[in-house]
Amino acid sequence: MLRDLATRSDVAPWAVASMVFFIVAFSLVVLRAWSLTREEDRARARLPLEPADAADGGTGDAHG
Repeated sequence: MLRDLATRSDVAPWAVASMVFFIVAFSLVVLRAWSLTREEDRARARLPLEPADAADGGTGDAHG
């Protein structure tokens, strides 16, 4: 039943296009991760722990 629906509705090109899009996006993410330098990797690892801006007095608490 699903095979008949898929062949009659011509969704195969959309399925192929979505798979190609996924593979390209995943490949770009992997290449970007591999191209990071050690310093960039360490800076990104510390990013969530650093305060958002200096206006909060360096406490890391954005609410005051």
